[in-house]
Amino acid sequence: MKSMSSIMLGCSPFVGARQFGPRAHQYAERFAKPENIQRVWDAFCIAGGRALHLVDYRPLWDAWVSWPGRHQTDVSLTISAEPSDDWLREVAEFGGTRVILHARRVDSGESLASFAERARHYGLEPWASTHQPFAMLTTCSDLDTVAGVLLPFNPLGVQMDAPPERVVQAAREHAHNVVAMMALGAGQVAFPDGVAFAGQYFSTVIAGTGDAEHAAQIAILGRYLDLLRPEVTVRRVCAPEVDVSTFPDQVTFMLDHRGMTIRGTAVDVWIALERPCTVADLVNRFPRRHLDMHRNDIEAAVGGLVLRLAAWGLIAEVAM
Repeated sequence: MKSMSSIMLGCSPFVGARQFGPRAHQYAERFAKPENIQRVWDAFCIAGGRALHLVDYRPLWDAWVSWPGRHQTDVSLTISAEPSDDWLREVAEFGGTRVILHARRVDSGESLASFAERARHYGLEPWASTHQPFAMLTTCSDLDTVAGVLLPFNPLGVQMDAPPERVVQAAREHAHNVVAMMALGAGQVAFPDGVAFAGQYFSTVIAGTGDAEHAAQIAILGRYLDLLRPEVTVRRVCAPEVDVSTFPDQVTFMLDHRGMTIRGTAVDVWIALERPCTVADLVNRFPRRHLDMHRNDIEAAVGGLVLRLAAWGLIAEVAM
């Protein structure tokens, strides 16, 4: 199986996905012009991103085929219609890496084994997608015929059939390769906290946006997602351009989760980072005044802060 980037740029805004509610129509109109899609991809790649997730929506696919930057990307395509030989052949010819059977087809019981065999015939990695992550991981009989699964995963459980912790446990018990999608919960989870939360459990996260500047931020975060791995130890460092002594006062971190504003979190985490620790250590040291928060919210908050600190050059991995 080909290695995957830590971050993959999603495409839901480009197709005006219904999950965006009133914004869906605005997205559909804006991205009817391929140059508007390509502008977002340009920003993502210039900032260091390379993995794109597409769906078999012909205008989107044509925008990618005609885009000069496509040769530097790693593309995964979700197929919602019948996975015809024509589609599979075209994906392979234009350099696609993997094809993913759409959640609607997978969740209705379509054979993964048959799809996997056809995909591999064209040199493509077969994957499956689901909107019922817990059910699929625990009951799907032919899941081992595909290379991995895309599933919704975010701290609020948006479009999930079980709490995040149960999905993580199922994925670990059944040893499946997982890519987390809907990390931002269709806009209900703050950026980058949703990405940070998913990145603590799964090695690749999909995050979509219709904004070029936001796409660049997503690509940059991809460089730091490895810091969230359980085995990685981090510690704060002194960046020359930052007055560390005034950092807690200048950048008192404020996070909104389910209507709650957490003040002072940055100060607490900043103090804890005086010594090497993992993200799990930081979560466990979370101030007791916040223990009324759900652990998912705490993990998302701390993970999001770690990503920001890494982007600012204020923390680094410690070689052990």
